[in-house]
Amino acid sequence: MPIATVIAVNVLFWPFIYLLAGVAVRLAPETIYQPGRRLFRELGFETRGRAYIRLCVEDWSPLLAPLVWLGGYRKKHFYQAVTIRNANRFCRDACVMECFHWLAALLGFACLIFTPAVAAAILCAVNALVNLAGVLCMRCFRVRFRKIKELLVHAEELKMDQAVREIEEKEKGLEEQYMHMYDHDREQKQKQEKQEREQRQAKEQEREQEKEREKESEIV
Repeated sequence: MPIATVIAVNVLFWPFIYLLAGVAVRLAPETIYQPGRRLFRELGFETRGRAYIRLCVEDWSPLLAPLVWLGGYRKKHFYQAVTIRNANRFCRDACVMECFHWLAALLGFACLIFTPAVAAAILCAVNALVNLAGVLCMRCFRVRFRKIKELLVHAEELKMDQAVREIEEKEKGLEEQYMHMYDHDREQKQKQEKQEREQRQAKEQEREQEKEREKESEIV
């Protein structure tokens, strides 16, 4: 194949496979993009994120921004509203983009069909390294946002505990207020009953005195 034809085919081929990979991952069911699945599951050395710190992923990841994010949910969107829902969305989109980079890396090896061996090896190596860097970025970001999500969940639990305590305190205050009102009403009722008894006793004494006066008047 003439060199000019090889160059022309490669110029069309590489944008095509990236477009194909992007469309493929977006058309796939969203249920497969879960951080807990085997492909996206965190490995032992990833849990604390120290491996990515040593690789300085945060320093060189902006250089891959045009390749890392071909649409989707970006970090700046998350920081505009730091919520558990947005953290979950970012982690899911990180899984989508990780799958995109794996697929683009594999599709790149198709250039071996029409490209001379040496040139194809160089192109495939560069493509694989670029997409591997993209995979590392996605896994690094997902670990970070998983930690942020855990902090947000913990904060929500603290808020819920505080709300429960506030409700319990309000209920306790209402109960004390009710008991105070109940005691006050009971005291008032007891005073009223005592007054009624005293009034009845006074009336009975008056009636007895009237009867005694009537008896004395009859005797006289």
